Amino acid sequence: MQPWEIRIGVHVGPVVAGVVGKKKYAYDIWGSAVNIASRMESNGTPGKVNISAYTYELIKDRFDCTHRGKLNAKNLGDLDMYYVENEKTQTGMPELIGVSKEESPLLR
Repeated sequence: MQPWEIRIGVHVGPVVAGVVGKKKYAYDIWGSAVNIASRMESNGTPGKVNISAYTYELIKDRFDCTHRGKLNAKNLGDLDMYYVENEKTQTGMPELIGVSKEESPLLR
């Protein structure tokens, strides 16, 4: 069996969610954040996670990322894109989640 080659796009922001349909229900989300995440995905590379600049600012202390340029998004202008490369080493990570090295059984 051939492995799947998927692209993942991530953006963070407010959305509206709801159920649509009368006979067959479907749960869906709408909003600018959904549209930007979709653009991140469609402009990504199989096997990579492509994120927006806003998402990058939220995760940059925990993940190594590579800036990959700008995407011109209709009605939004140029959006910076980043690839998530890997999680940073355990050094310093407990402080990110409010646990000291002494309290963490993983880092003893």
